[in-house]
Amino acid sequence: YMRTAPQTMIFAAISLFAIPLTAQDNRSLVAENFEQADTNNDDKLSPSEFRVLIDENAKDEIGRAAFIKQRQAYDRIFARLDANNDGFVGFSELPIAR
Repeated sequence: YMRTAPQTMIFAAISLFAIPLTAQDNRSLVAENFEQADTNNDDKLSPSEFRVLIDENAKDEIGRAAFIKQRQAYDRIFARLDANNDGFVGFSELPIAR
């Protein structure tokens, strides 16, 4: 079974925050980066704030963030993670929070 490009991006989104640290380490780093990206402190990320989250996670070498940044797939991954289609991504919508 070969993945198509969109399927590969979806897989990347799902495994976005998987790194070889403990689950708590992952969650803590992502939570810090989420808080930093949430510039208006509304506990959810707009598309531009989500870009900051991905960039920060890429700097910290978390999961597939560098891959998403390199591919400029921010919008595609944002849309995939915005489970309730409200135009924002909350922390609970991130794979690491599940």
